Amino acid sequence: MTTYKNKNWPNEKQKLLMQVAFGDPSLAQEYFQQWNAKYGLSDLDAPTRAILPMVIQSIQQLKHGIVSDDLIKRYQRYYQQVWFDNSVKLKQAFEVITLFNQHHIKVCLLKGASMLLYYYKNMGMRPAISDFDILICKKDIPKAIHLLRTLTFNPQCFFEWTGIRFENHLLHTPEVMEYVHAITYRKGKLDVDMHWKCMHVSHQDASFESLFSDMRVTTIFNNQTYVFSPELQVFHTCVHGMMQMSHQGKFWWIMDILYILTHYQHPFDWNKLYDIAKKHGSLDYIRDFINYVEQLNPSLIKPNDVACFKRNSTDTLKSSNLMHRIQTSRFRLLRKPFFYISIYLTSTKNKSILAKMRHFPTFVRTYFGIEKSLFTFMLKKIIKNSVRNIV
Repeated sequence: MTTYKNKNWPNEKQKLLMQVAFGDPSLAQEYFQQWNAKYGLSDLDAPTRAILPMVIQSIQQLKHGIVSDDLIKRYQRYYQQVWFDNSVKLKQAFEVITLFNQHHIKVCLLKGASMLLYYYKNMGMRPAISDFDILICKKDIPKAIHLLRTLTFNPQCFFEWTGIRFENHLLHTPEVMEYVHAITYRKGKLDVDMHWKCMHVSHQDASFESLFSDMRVTTIFNNQTYVFSPELQVFHTCVHGMMQMSHQGKFWWIMDILYILTHYQHPFDWNKLYDIAKKHGSLDYIRDFINYVEQLNPSLIKPNDVACFKRNSTDTLKSSNLMHRIQTSRFRLLRKPFFYISIYLTSTKNKSILAKMRHFPTFVRTYFGIEKSLFTFMLKKIIKNSVRNIV
């Protein structure tokens, strides 16, 4: 198999379990026995436990006795704990959705919340969510911030900014929203990531308004909410999964996509996925995923379905190829400057030189987290470093 650069792909141990869950059914028993003989229950880390529900589902279809009682008990304990954690956290989070609905703020669920509540429809099939991600209209951000404050949520720091200063910049300097895609609020152990763009790197608008035509309306916990269509969900999951920075190796984004491809009731529209990926300059992310699935189990994707990706292998912009290489690389220090510069260039692409000059101070302030002036910022840095050296 191809060796991928970042940690968000399965390692050797996890590849065997992925083969059990999504590989050739006739070889599932063989792969499971290989995993059991080589690794077994000695080291079930968080990413490995994440795929256990899918593995158990697959091997339960095999002959009796393949799965040890010990593994079944571990799986049941893990499933019950995950189901409980997700249920509690999501029901708490929906207090926010209820309040937003009462004030006529449309909300689209993102990432884990969308997968659990709309696609899996099972709280125990996916690892406990670390935060609750939502997408709302940019014009509703000030109102939403006020409502979160009434629920005693507090803004969290962003790079060099404190949470309060970041919030103030959003309220009083709307241009900052061009370079940042979300703000996080916390109450107890619950984090709510409120997005006005579903991606921080894109060649096109990724706001609620621009994506509305690719959303589905649904009712969850007696609240009307929106979710992405299967094609947009796969696209967003794929790009976010490859770009996220994690020491754990959160490869369950692959599991989410494969679940949609194999369990969703309606046919998946690969041409629509191609159009979405091309629009956002992210074709290479989807191509990497397709290559992985073709190595995992060629029968999961029909060659004719993904012919559009193969046929148009040279139609990605050079800038998006560079973006893809940097965002999926090991060198995390490259990511921050590159994505800010790319957003600045994209947001000022069709603007006059004067408009570009007017945007540039906001870009610099956002990148460095400058609170008031460059002089104040540098003075604080000098004092902080001097105190650190003295101590």
